[in-house]
Amino acid sequence: MIEQTNCAVENGSRSRDLDEIKHNRKAAGRRHLLINEKRAAMMNGDDPRRRRSSVRMRAMMPKPSCRSLSSIPAELCPTYRPVPMLVQVAIVGAVSSALLVLMGRMGHNFDMTIPRLLSALWPFAEQHALSSSSSDVVIVPEALYFILCAALLSTLAKLIVQEAFYMPDRVTTQYLAERGELPSKLSRYRVVTPVPVSMPRRTHENEEDALLTTVPIGVHFVQYAQQQQTNEGTIIRRNSGRKSNHNKYDGIFLQHGFGANSLSWLKVLPLLVDRLGGGNARGVAHDAPGFGLTDRPDADAEGGLHQYGLENNAGIGSALMMDALSEQRGAVALLSKVEEEEDSPKEDMVADETKEANKSVAIIGHSMGSKTALLMALHHASHAELGVDPHLVVLVAPALEGLTMPSRRGYGLKAPSRIGTSNKREELDHGWTRRMASGVYRAWKRAFVDMPLHYALRRLVCGTKGFWRNGLSLLTWVDRSILSHSNVLFYQWPSVRRGWEGGVVNFVRARILSSPPVDALDDGELLRRVADLRDTKVVIIYGSKDWLGPIEGNVADTIGRELPHVKMIRLEGAGHNPFETDADGFMAELEKALE
Repeated sequence: MIEQTNCAVENGSRSRDLDEIKHNRKAAGRRHLLINEKRAAMMNGDDPRRRRSSVRMRAMMPKPSCRSLSSIPAELCPTYRPVPMLVQVAIVGAVSSALLVLMGRMGHNFDMTIPRLLSALWPFAEQHALSSSSSDVVIVPEALYFILCAALLSTLAKLIVQEAFYMPDRVTTQYLAERGELPSKLSRYRVVTPVPVSMPRRTHENEEDALLTTVPIGVHFVQYAQQQQTNEGTIIRRNSGRKSNHNKYDGIFLQHGFGANSLSWLKVLPLLVDRLGGGNARGVAHDAPGFGLTDRPDADAEGGLHQYGLENNAGIGSALMMDALSEQRGAVALLSKVEEEEDSPKEDMVADETKEANKSVAIIGHSMGSKTALLMALHHASHAELGVDPHLVVLVAPALEGLTMPSRRGYGLKAPSRIGTSNKREELDHGWTRRMASGVYRAWKRAFVDMPLHYALRRLVCGTKGFWRNGLSLLTWVDRSILSHSNVLFYQWPSVRRGWEGGVVNFVRARILSSPPVDALDDGELLRRVADLRDTKVVIIYGSKDWLGPIEGNVADTIGRELPHVKMIRLEGAGHNPFETDADGFMAELEKALE
């Protein structure tokens, strides 16, 4: 019995040893995997030493109510982290000691500063009443001056330390795409070459479009494909129906407003595509340069500032439109092949007609994106070879110059580079003197203009956790009680992208410095020209309580009087973003207007 007991004990100890060895191996494997992930993150420019946020605290945050929206990764902190109390105490001590030494050398007498200060500032102390002297009175302003300087310098040192070691996490969009952590299940990231689009003129048509050169740019966008009805695994193709119903479209393309991004369309995008799509339709919304997760071009490079212009943004939208419609043609061809196998000659005929016909699209713009939507519609209407017909243009709370905003006139910056337009003066511009002067100017501007503006914007947006919620509830949400966590995430997500504040500053610079030529159409005239297009329906949707771009009153009366064929939809009680606050109500009013 004793031997059997000893054998059982030995077997039990061996099994525990084996379990412990297996556990240690698994732990070592996890540590090795973590080290490899940290090394890969450092190679991508993402320092893991700045990852101090608590995963447990991030797990306590509410989950997005929008099913297609993802939360910000737990290892990324979009706001400044608080400086630990021990570090703050060390900063105050170091600053106070250095200030005492400095002011002592400057002739200030700080002997027994604290006792004498307390005796001078405590008026009810009997000892102070008996032993007050002129020296006690002199020490009070000097001590207060010391305290004020110490507080200011300590705050400045704390901000410097926070900026160096506790700043928000920043990564590239490529990094998020490679890790599969883009903000939505519908998100995509791709390098796009914009279609050349120029500003329409009064004197002549846009013959210069073919001469414009564009620069490829990495674009983040969301794309939704129309859901197909299935019956026991068999795909039932929806008839495009354009001959029986003109309100069915092959593609729906959306442009966001200032400060927003493509995520703001996530709630209404599936509704638009499923209800207005003619079968296998595609819906696309992209981030304009300067916003969202789209790349930020160098504005100081030649032609860099023009990449933030609305014309270039319209070119990006047109390029994504052509790509999406190509995918749609491929889906139609695939379904036609399935129908051929099922011996459906009538449906094959419909498919052939759909392939040959021009694609019918709807273009929707919100606020600042309304002008981009008008530029896209006019560009495709004037280029029949593209095979795209803009049958519907919807402007939501449009911010249009000459209509809801003052018109700008004057000459802007030099136009984008054109093919075969070099001359002797341009060759001299590339001399060493101009390059040197340009380099000095860029360095000066970056040090004294860009960096302070970027820091101020980063502090304003990322300094507190409630910035986006407070800003949205103050500016755009009429009813603050319906402002959800998803609505906040729509606007907070882009703040994790590296250099996002520089993109906003560059966009504003492009708008301020690049005024349109004198013969260019203002936005009101552009709206009139699009409204006059054949087979194009224009709808304007606005809220009765929108004070950012108010249309209620004089503007609505002017549009109704001068453009009677433009359909006006007034949403009672809605603000600047009606498709976010009530997507179902917005969709119902739009469908009613299209009947």
